[in-house]
Amino acid sequence: MVRGCPCPLGRVYLWLLCANRMQVWKCEAPGGLFKAIKFVYGNLKSLDMDGVHAEQEWQALNRIKEVRHPFVLSLDRIQDVDGELVIVMELADKSLYDSYVECQSAGLLGIPREALLRYVRDAAEALDHMNEKHNLQHLDIKPRNLFVISDRVKVADFGLVNSLGRQTANGVLGGVTPLYASPETFQGKITDRSDQYSLAIVYQELLTGQRPFNGKNPRQLAQQHMQEEPELRALHEAERPVIARALSKDPAKRFPTCLAFVRALYMAQSKAKAEALNPVPANGEAAKLKSPVETMEDLELAGLDEVPRDDSSPRPEDPDEARLGITVAQPTSGALRPTIVVGMGSFGRRALRELRCRFLDRIGDLRKIPLLRFLYVDPDPSAVQEAVRGTPEVALSRSEVYHMPLQVVGQYRRRMLDHLSEWLPREKLYSIPRSLQTQGVRALGRLAFVDNHVRFMARLRREVQQVTHPDTLYQSVSQTGLALRDSVPRIYVIAAAGGGSSGFLVDLGYGLRRLLHQLRQPEAELTLFLFCGATTDPATPRMEQANVYAALTELNHFADPTIPFAAQYGADGPRLVDQGNAYGCTYLMQLAHRSPEALRDVVAHLGSYLFHELTTPLSLRLDRERHLPVAAGMTPFRSFGTYAVWFPRGLLLRLAGRQACRHLMEEWLAEDEPTARAEVEAACARVLADSELRPESLCQRIEESAGATLGGQPADALTAMLAGLDEQSQQALAQEDPGSWARQALAKVVEWVGTGPTTDIVMVGTANNAAEWRMSRLARALKAGADRVAEDWDKRLTAAGMALMEHPGRRIAAAEEGLARFAQFCEMARAAQHGRWEMQSEKTLQAWHHLENAMEGCLADTGGASWGISSLFTFGNRTRRQLRVFMDHLAAFSRQCLTEEVLHAGELFFAALHGKLSERLRDMGFCRQRLRHLQEKLGAQADDDDNTDSAPSGSGLSGGSPTPSPESFWESIRRSATVAVVLPNGVTDLDTAATHFATSLKPEQRTQLDQALQEGVLGPLGGLHAACSNASDPMRTLVMPLLDQAAAFLDQHLPITDVAQVEMDMARATGQDVSAQIREYLNRATPLIEGKGGNQQVGFVLIPATDAGKAYAELAQQAAPDLQQVRVSGQAHLMFCREQGYLSMDDLHRLMRPYRAAYEEAAVVPQASPHSRFDILDWMPLDP
Repeated sequence: MVRGCPCPLGRVYLWLLCANRMQVWKCEAPGGLFKAIKFVYGNLKSLDMDGVHAEQEWQALNRIKEVRHPFVLSLDRIQDVDGELVIVMELADKSLYDSYVECQSAGLLGIPREALLRYVRDAAEALDHMNEKHNLQHLDIKPRNLFVISDRVKVADFGLVNSLGRQTANGVLGGVTPLYASPETFQGKITDRSDQYSLAIVYQELLTGQRPFNGKNPRQLAQQHMQEEPELRALHEAERPVIARALSKDPAKRFPTCLAFVRALYMAQSKAKAEALNPVPANGEAAKLKSPVETMEDLELAGLDEVPRDDSSPRPEDPDEARLGITVAQPTSGALRPTIVVGMGSFGRRALRELRCRFLDRIGDLRKIPLLRFLYVDPDPSAVQEAVRGTPEVALSRSEVYHMPLQVVGQYRRRMLDHLSEWLPREKLYSIPRSLQTQGVRALGRLAFVDNHVRFMARLRREVQQVTHPDTLYQSVSQTGLALRDSVPRIYVIAAAGGGSSGFLVDLGYGLRRLLHQLRQPEAELTLFLFCGATTDPATPRMEQANVYAALTELNHFADPTIPFAAQYGADGPRLVDQGNAYGCTYLMQLAHRSPEALRDVVAHLGSYLFHELTTPLSLRLDRERHLPVAAGMTPFRSFGTYAVWFPRGLLLRLAGRQACRHLMEEWLAEDEPTARAEVEAACARVLADSELRPESLCQRIEESAGATLGGQPADALTAMLAGLDEQSQQALAQEDPGSWARQALAKVVEWVGTGPTTDIVMVGTANNAAEWRMSRLARALKAGADRVAEDWDKRLTAAGMALMEHPGRRIAAAEEGLARFAQFCEMARAAQHGRWEMQSEKTLQAWHHLENAMEGCLADTGGASWGISSLFTFGNRTRRQLRVFMDHLAAFSRQCLTEEVLHAGELFFAALHGKLSERLRDMGFCRQRLRHLQEKLGAQADDDDNTDSAPSGSGLSGGSPTPSPESFWESIRRSATVAVVLPNGVTDLDTAATHFATSLKPEQRTQLDQALQEGVLGPLGGLHAACSNASDPMRTLVMPLLDQAAAFLDQHLPITDVAQVEMDMARATGQDVSAQIREYLNRATPLIEGKGGNQQVGFVLIPATDAGKAYAELAQQAAPDLQQVRVSGQAHLMFCREQGYLSMDDLHRLMRPYRAAYEEAAVVPQASPHSRFDILDWMPLDP
């Protein structure tokens, strides 16, 4: 078809679509109307396969041509043009697939939910009309067959339309799309709910970008549709049961209609959204805002249970269940928001650890708040290893650490030398040290960022998507009890301006801005916390001074609205162009003097400030201050200060839980008589009284097990063999030479059952591999059967013994007692079985003598030599009567041998079981050893000061802090000038307070704690033995959960300490003035960098929402009338915060003046220049 050429039905203008069996063109119909014209491949008059396809389309169109509905694409004309099928139809704007591609190109996962629900609703109404009025199913619902016209959807492409009364003989319907086909269509069946199944898949794909089945070919897809459960994790939690029901394998369990399915989707989230959008005013009347539900015109949202359903099927339409998983935002009172905290360099690492310890005290297990993510970034490989050092609850996990490595110079020369030359002097490039560390060179820090830009931004994208996922929000709110403020993410970046990592601060800010815009999060906030060292201390290294000055210069330079930012990341990498501040807010921090104590206080200020912003309504007040416009002459930099009166409840519970777990482990390890003596007696009596452990039952089961090898029960197999020999004895060959035949018959029987007690017997409990090959076939089969039965009973008895460790008290001793009793029983049973075997051996020996005599009679007639017990094969000749006697004794001997071997197999069973139980007892020794090791590690204090955390890069400080742990955090806080600690009963030491609390537990409370650890930790891990034996890292998999569970239990017994009440009681007892004390606390919260004259400052105080807190708030109002009060529910401590607004140019000049000389000295020498990029020569002066 040529563009612009005429056709019998109009003039073709534009090719629109080419599929496997058709082409669609845009055409101009008579009258100047634009239509779509479809040419179906194949000739209706042909007999080949293409003709069959055309005929199928013709029949489908004859079924659909009577359908008239606003959401069914209208067909204007259907005509056979010389056997070619041509269809003229309504011209659509685009398909839903086209809309989906447009949304993904704009950075979305798929079509926004509100728009998609409207589209799906239109399609559902059309499909229900086809089904109810015309008894038709479309059978090819997919995004390409749903067309958008004036923002409404119409169903099209009716090539597979079929009536419910017509079924197909072949399994897969011809032309059906396996990606969307319902299970019954693969079986050649059609139901009135087949299209609903396809519509559900279309909804999930267009919303999330993922289908519920990911097969790679039609056969695999058919298998998944018919047998496997759909993958629905990409959906919101509230929508999963709705889609799961629509995708039921049984059509009867799906929704009665497609519209009922759409109703359920609306009900899944509409109420939660309405509550979030329509807060109830004070007068009690809800604001009349139009909800998404109300926009659906006549779509009823009630009466979803129109047909009976199985009780096992999901009920997503139930209002109570529809609200499950919905997280309602509370923008005026909530605190939680999706948050990512990025730490750069060693200062960032220390700040992240501080913040983790704060959350550890408040939340306990950080896994309870998945909407908060930590990410540590550093080019230094040794720093990455340092980040994961420490106790498990404080150390960063491997997934929270990102290594941004530098490469050797040769790599950059080969890959991107020309590109690097645009902004990085070769002197800097060739100065990369062999250690591949930045060593404080900011340009090398930016080089590491440029080289890893694509990979790093992809990681940040995953982090943002993870923290904003609806499941993450729901879990965080439900597990912490804190309210959600909104679902807009915020990102905090923490870095030291004097380190090499500050070289990519500006690039990171603009990269995050672009990423958030791509993810349709333009309102997301970026905040930078920048550590500037000790600006007034002359001992600050010159390189650090120059770096700090250069970092602030670059941030201030690009903050000018007239200066654009532009960067190219790699020769073929992405290019970034932006304008405006890289960060919405930048906070500066400085040291009063260069000392580890001053650094500790700065980190404590930052930890307290960030923690309360992330968990309390203080963030609402801070955002209000941050969003104030920057006045003329002000810089984009701010600062803050904090002081807290703190009751470390979480740390106290943690340490008390650690001590309680140590004492419990000591009791678990005790080798005295088991505490649960009665339970041990009852369990042993119950197990050993099992009728299946009786010798008769065991021998029967061993015979059954051996039958798998012998081809039947041993007795039956022996009877069949003897019957065959008896028949042979009556034949002429046996009559002519009875001696030879008897010899052969006896050899066959001996091979099968053995020769009785004359055979070397394998000694019980010893190895005798040399005798194994001499065992008869029966003996080998019975031995194998005994081993299998013993293995089964080993599992049963071991499980019974290990179950004794579920009882509180001396757990290991109880299990050892049970296993020892089982082993003793096996030894006694083996001895008894050996006695039975010896008695049977005598009978077998007697039968052997009778058989010997009969054999000698057969051989005597042939003149053979006498036949003794040591020689089985002699010659002779006997009569028919003698053969009969021989057969009778042979049968008797064989059965006696069978009985003897079965009894011997029973003895082998008890011996093998005794050996296995002995091994289990030895395993308990390993369990004791590992548990004792864990107890010692649990009791060990933090490493001494020799194990130090390296000082923050760019700080120039020597020394460090102990190995990161709750104890080291407590020591740091206890000595900090930023907090006053309050402990119960006036105790001043946290360890002492924890010991006092742990030892105050009553015996029944200790037993309850022991049981709680069993139910909450040991049970899910498979018991104490499995937890100790199977874990590769028992500190993380066993000890940490034990501590979490113990702390949660002790939390119920530790009285709440209201700091406000303690402060007022102490003031009354000592005669102090509470108002004066409040002013003193507020003074201690002086911002780390204070504006001249205290301008642009706002003070806050966080007070517990208690009666004592209310009284304290009144005193605070009198002491400081301008102090803004924030009442916090569930908080027991006080926190004073002073927010320093935007610093003036004079403030910044005063701060940076000591650093300017070092900067100017280094900036003129490319080799020593502190700037991160050299393609900009004219930086805006920081202090003109």
